[in-house]
Amino acid sequence: MNLTHLQHFVAVADNGSVRLAAELLGITQPAVSRSLRALETTLGVSLLTRDSKGSHLTEFGQVLHERAKLITNEIDRIPIDLAELSGDPDDVVRIACSATLGIDLLPSVLEDFHERYPKVQLHVMGGLPSSHLSQLADGSLDLVIGARPRGQLPASIEVHDLFTVSTVIAVRQKHPLRAAKSLEDFAQSQWVLPSAAFDVAADLQAAFKGLRKSGPRIAMRSDSLYFVQALVASTDYVTLIPEPLLKVVVASSGLREVRVPELKSRDTVALFVRSNRRLSRAATQLASALKLGAKLRRQTAQK
Repeated sequence: MNLTHLQHFVAVADNGSVRLAAELLGITQPAVSRSLRALETTLGVSLLTRDSKGSHLTEFGQVLHERAKLITNEIDRIPIDLAELSGDPDDVVRIACSATLGIDLLPSVLEDFHERYPKVQLHVMGGLPSSHLSQLADGSLDLVIGARPRGQLPASIEVHDLFTVSTVIAVRQKHPLRAAKSLEDFAQSQWVLPSAAFDVAADLQAAFKGLRKSGPRIAMRSDSLYFVQALVASTDYVTLIPEPLLKVVVASSGLREVRVPELKSRDTVALFVRSNRRLSRAATQLASALKLGAKLRRQTAQK
């Protein structure tokens, strides 16, 4: 087993195809296939299954992919780290961040960061931490920012709490329940929730249970926050949305907030880094800037 074998294996695993991997690597398909056979022979296990739809990881392949991805990502960072030591950093910082953070915190941080590091490019992915922590663990991402999952996190992930946000009910401007005073008023409503609202949906269910009411009646979920926003703005569906996000989009979205005392849903927004990895200087500075921005946000909220 050598590094080339691992790089070829990771390319196939990431792309689900020997052909695509070969194209990206700039080599022939037979060369990639030979690497895979050599790797399987060395390890004595089958790493991939192949069918008309492409290549799929076996259980052994999944374990190797997790380790091999970490190794190849660390190899890719060597030139970046050496450039830093030579005083000429030219880096890419890869982060994942939720929509709430993209609107509520990043704008106040990034302008100053880019003035200090004009040669650094940021690659920003959207989504929840729960969908990106595996990429943080294998080195594909440098930082993840978003709501702290309520379940247990891997030991390799280090967490820095930033601030808390409330989740509120949102309806269209002329919704029949726009002036509702109790969650009980929504007992017969149809809810459409962003997939990102998985944790707060549990809070909603607990609130209904506290009222001894069945519900909520969740009609659908969607990965697209924009779809949810558009649907709720033009129908009588009801949704949940982070308060900072609603404040930004309310003018253009046709939505309004409804506060009810029974729903008390707050999430901790956190910064996630890999505990056993040395961050680049730029990623370290960005992490520090995010913590400072969060501190200023907390101080402003307390006034």
